Amino acid sequence: MTTSKKSSKKKYLGYLLYLVPIAIILLSYLTIIVATNESEPFTIVSGPSMQPTILSGSIVVIAKTPFNQLKVGDVIVFTPLEALQNPSTCQSGAPSSLSRDALNPCYVIHRIVVISNTKGNEILTTSGDHNGISVDPCLPSAPRSIQGYDCDINESMYVGQVIVQFPVLGYITQTPYKYYLIALIVLVLAIDLIYFEHSDHEDRSDQKTH
Repeated sequence: MTTSKKSSKKKYLGYLLYLVPIAIILLSYLTIIVATNESEPFTIVSGPSMQPTILSGSIVVIAKTPFNQLKVGDVIVFTPLEALQNPSTCQSGAPSSLSRDALNPCYVIHRIVVISNTKGNEILTTSGDHNGISVDPCLPSAPRSIQGYDCDINESMYVGQVIVQFPVLGYITQTPYKYYLIALIVLVLAIDLIYFEHSDHEDRSDQKTH
């Protein structure tokens, strides 16, 4: 009877080893959603425009900071006007393009350099750190690659503020790294399963012996 109880305890322990980490991950994710007021609080940075502050391939956490509370120096995510008007034509930043900027991005992560007020509405101007704060992207002399995206950003284009980053972790979504990660997870689960199957078999053998 004692051996049977020990076997049951081991089974429950096995279930816990599987379920507790999953529960912690889900609870953490829900906590981040509530804390940031964002239904999708994570995004992967593609392109070098925010280097060296944010490296391409980094995962960032976005918070829904009220638009009127943003300050010069904040890093924000916004949808360019062209992408907002024609969402089907923009590029969302596929994993294969993490190291370069999309020609027509669905989202841009840049730093606020100017906040102006037009007819009672706040308008933002942003710039990528790689481009230099001194570069005004709204001037005709600005590099062609940054013209247009960073000018006249209003509240309807605003997505959220970047509050935390996890450098280059986004690369695990790329081939072949994602397959390495999947293989590692499967290997750990297989080893765990084999261990508990072996342990359960030994317990049954002990019961027969006694």
